[in-house]
This record gives sequence, structure tokens and C-alpha cells, in this order.
Amino acid sequence: MKTILSATCVALLAAAAPADSNIDTTDRFAWSENAGWLNWRDAGDPAGSSGVRIGATFLSGFIWAENVGWINLGDGAPGSGGGTSQHYANLDGADFGVNRDPLSDELFGYAWSENGGWINFDGGAAAMPANPARIDTAGGACRLGGFAWAENLGWINLDDAAHFVALDPSVCGNLPGDMNCDGAVNVLDINPFVLALSDPIAYAAMFPGCNISNGDIDGDGSLTVLDINPFVALLSGG
Repeated sequence: MKTILSATCVALLAAAAPADSNIDTTDRFAWSENAGWLNWRDAGDPAGSSGVRIGATFLSGFIWAENVGWINLGDGAPGSGGGTSQHYANLDGADFGVNRDPLSDELFGYAWSENGGWINFDGGAAAMPANPARIDTAGGACRLGGFAWAENLGWINLDDAAHFVALDPSVCGNLPGDMNCDGAVNVLDINPFVLALSDPIAYAAMFPGCNISNGDIDGDGSLTVLDINPFVALLSGG
């Protein structure tokens, strides 16, 4: 218990660590009539170090748009910069970003561009017919789909069949927080989560069909003590 409490304290105090992009190295472009090509991966030096990363419940990093420059999808620490929530609040400029619904895989919330203004990832849901921005896994795909709406740029097309943003397979196919692989996230996942955190080998032996990355709630690429608070938030729906 002391170990878990200590780990929780560490998670509360630690700043969010940067993580490399999990966007595909080849299929990484989306299109906007006014913003031009949008590169979702290559931001940063080295390339990809500040590119977009898709976590279990939120996105972070930067897109480069050839006509408008940088687009910020979030700082990777929702909860007014403190990393205390699973979603950006999007109530003001202090805590904005694009969120992911871990059940439907739809994207929502706002990105920001100095030259393009606010970009609404809920926008596609209001289109006729509705085509929300989302992570699309139909037919074994692992890519972005749908549309986002930018107040100064118009539609951003994530839905094109030929030019699209593909994702690392680790982003798709697993339910974040479902540590016993029963298809739901609930209190029955608590003990498996603790086991995976404390003894990954024992977890793999007890749950051979489960992916330990289901516990990577903060989307930094590994299961660590920094996932404790996001896991609790996922269970409580907060």
C-alpha cells in the first residue's frame, strides 16, 4: 500500500514527459483546401519528437500546415497543465486540446493555430451527413477518419482514401484501462492494473490474451506510475 501511495504522489508531482509521435512514418498527411498539406508526424528535432501523439484519452503535439504554420493539439497535460484529468477542459486557453473518447474512438475538443484560429474536432459531427473526426478501425484499418472544422480555414479532411493519417497499430484494437480483457473498464480491472504495474511478467502469465499497453492511459508509450491517476479517472468517468 505504501508503494502505491508513494507512486501516486510521484504521479501527482511529476511533469508530463515528452514522447515521440505514434503517427505512421509514411501515411502522415491530411488535406485542407486553405491550409494545404498537414504533416502530423515530423514536428521537432529530431523529426517526430514533437509530432502528434495519440493517447488513450487525449492527443498532444504539433501538426505542420504548409500554409498556416504550426497547429497545437494540446500540451499532453490536461487539467490546466497539471495532468490531473483524462481530458482537456477546453473552457479557455489555459487547458485546451483534442480529446479521444476511449469507447467510441471519436475525437473532440479544440486545436489552436496562430494563423488559422481554433480548430473544432467536434465539427464533423455537425456535418450533413455527420462524419465526426475519429480513429477508424473498420476493416482492420488503423487511421484517422472524418472531418474537423476550422473557423478561418474551413474543413480539414481526415477521410480521404488515398491521402490519410495512419497510426501505429498500438493505438488501435485495445480498450484503454481494460486490464482483464473482458471488453469493459470497471472495478474488476483494478487488481490486474496493479499487477501489470508491479510485475509485468506475472501479469502476462495470468492474462496471456491481454496487451499490457491497455494500462498506458497517459499515452507516453509505457505503463508507469504516471498512469495511476489517469486510470482512476477513467474508472470514475472524470
